[in-house]
Amino acid sequence: MGIGSLLQKIEEVLADVDIAAAEAYERALPRLIDMVNETMEQREDLSDLIGSNSREVMYTNHANHGSFIAAQLKVKSARTLRDIAIWAYRSYISRGFSPSYFPAVLTAWKDAVGRYLGDDTSKAAQVQAVYQVLLENHHELLIESQASTAPVRVEESLLPYFRNYLRALIEPDSQAAIQVSRAFIQTVRDIPVWWEQVICPTMYEIGRLWAEGEITVGQEHIATAITQRVMALFYPLILELPREKGAIVVTASPGELHEVGARMLADLLEMNGWDVYYTGANTPRDSILSLLEVQRARFLCISTTMPSNLGHVAGVVQDVHAMNHGSSVQVLVGGQAYRSDHGAWRAIGADMYFASAGQAIYYLDAEVNGNETRSGIPEISGGPVRPVRPRDE
Repeated sequence: MGIGSLLQKIEEVLADVDIAAAEAYERALPRLIDMVNETMEQREDLSDLIGSNSREVMYTNHANHGSFIAAQLKVKSARTLRDIAIWAYRSYISRGFSPSYFPAVLTAWKDAVGRYLGDDTSKAAQVQAVYQVLLENHHELLIESQASTAPVRVEESLLPYFRNYLRALIEPDSQAAIQVSRAFIQTVRDIPVWWEQVICPTMYEIGRLWAEGEITVGQEHIATAITQRVMALFYPLILELPREKGAIVVTASPGELHEVGARMLADLLEMNGWDVYYTGANTPRDSILSLLEVQRARFLCISTTMPSNLGHVAGVVQDVHAMNHGSSVQVLVGGQAYRSDHGAWRAIGADMYFASAGQAIYYLDAEVNGNETRSGIPEISGGPVRPVRPRDE
């Protein structure tokens, strides 16, 4: 079976998983994870399977996998499931896990589902079919994981800045990162280009390097911390601009620890005249709802990096639409979690998806001006619409 046939097969088995089976899996998740951990711990060949990695690395993978599958049983994005499976193979093998680890752990998951969803054989069978497809296509996933990944695209005139900024993050050298940023940002009008066309691709490249095993998780975290410092350094320039378009809430989804994308959007919205209430990472659902009510915001923007958090996004969307004034609140979503499947936002019930901050601002400005834009967002599949400039340019 080729990779295209695999996608079709995943679509078929996901479509067969009903909501009762998906919810049963989610409820049983703590017990499923415990059983998978225990099963793998008891293997005599465990050290061969995980290499020099600690068991904690394996446990973390199991927890992340469970959350991801729980989300996909509801969202049903075959492309996302396939691409994340390939990513997991690539990332963990680059860190010393054996390719044989994957069929071993997928079998453990399949057995755990049979045990803890076994009171209803139909529910268990629906979920086990998903694992069976992954098991049957281990060879194809392994081959795809060995293919080289495409480098990020950067405008040619910005390549020197991109390379210098990336080098500063990897070394790591906070002062160098600040210096290269200051060399480009002469006025507040330069911030949008730096945010979207230098910082954004640089952080994508940092993520790719981590997945390829070329940098450590510690280096990735330091790179993120340096970027947050850089963004904070220039924020006072944004504070000087007026805000007259109304309140808008920007947040990373519940469970989401990556917040650079959300912060970038918040900054650019402020530059364009919005009164932004930015909550940061991993904001509880109740806090988001309360903020919407108190500030009477018309829009909620949710940024999600990890596909395992899409289930949380769906919960927020459902709660927002159930609010008394929910019909007047639009939920806009974006982030790396939608990279494989730009249509996944429909499955979680959001009102619109944007591949960049520029697209979101284009749409919001048109909404404020009373224009119908749902069918006219340019370049919805990816990439900035245009450099975002302050509203009064």
